[in-house]
Amino acid sequence: MTGNTNPEPLPATVGAPVLVSWSDIRSSASCFFFSGPRDLGRDDHLGALATLTLTPPTAELVFVEGGYRFTGPVSGAALSALRDASHEYSGTWTTRESIALSASGDAWVGTYHYDEIDPATRVPSSCHIDATVVVTRR
Repeated sequence: MTGNTNPEPLPATVGAPVLVSWSDIRSSASCFFFSGPRDLGRDDHLGALATLTLTPPTAELVFVEGGYRFTGPVSGAALSALRDASHEYSGTWTTRESIALSASGDAWVGTYHYDEIDPATRVPSSCHIDATVVVTRR
């Protein structure tokens, strides 16, 4: 830091291999999920291996298995990335997943959140996932 309270901008990184660690996973009871950490998702499994690209003002986290892509803004030492996907189950459901991370030493630490949109009502259902996420270089 150079005497101010704003975090220093992160250098550009393209396709850096990273390890994603999931903990404190909390999910709604009596639900199945289209996507989620580890094997929690019926269709999409967010695993432990990914690549991280930082090209301010944009960040991209791509999971190696499945190519699931989260994108969003990076500012200072924080990033917020989203992924929207469609899944079929008695109609087309849309899922919205978010990962919010802050740089902390040699890691990125933050949260994951999952919502699904009921096709009949077009509002988020009662099925949610929340987790703690730590991203480190491989």
